[in-house]
Amino acid sequence: MIVHEAVHFSLSLLAVGTVYFFSRKNFWPLWLAALLSGFFVDGDHLFDYFMYKGSFNFNLAEFFSASYFTEHAYVLLHGFEYAILLFLAAFCIKYLWKKSGAAAPLLAVLALSLSFHLIFDMIQYKPRWQTYFISYRLLHNFELSSFRFQP
Repeated sequence: MIVHEAVHFSLSLLAVGTVYFFSRKNFWPLWLAALLSGFFVDGDHLFDYFMYKGSFNFNLAEFFSASYFTEHAYVLLHGFEYAILLFLAAFCIKYLWKKSGAAAPLLAVLALSLSFHLIFDMIQYKPRWQTYFISYRLLHNFELSSFRFQP
């Protein structure tokens, strides 16, 4: 688990470095945005954990074991739709509306960091590619069986 999260952290660094290289906008807001979408996005696992527990009793070892993914997997912030919308918004601000402020780079780093996170999760866990779309999970009632993990 620690190695997995270290990779997410490193990919967030890659995302912020890439966006900073092209935008030269203030580094620290970009860094915080990259951490938010590429590292702390795993905070949505808490929703799944508390749904499984049926209470707000928290056990760190049980949380990190991911044993709470038994029948359903909501992970509501893990969706490529969000990254696509963020990329589109960044593109519109920068190229259609010709705004040169910090909004486009912030949206771009949010989208890129989230994309890196989701792609790494897909490589690590080997689910059906569709399962990293929130719409797919919604259509399948968030059933864990719809992930169809591969060995």
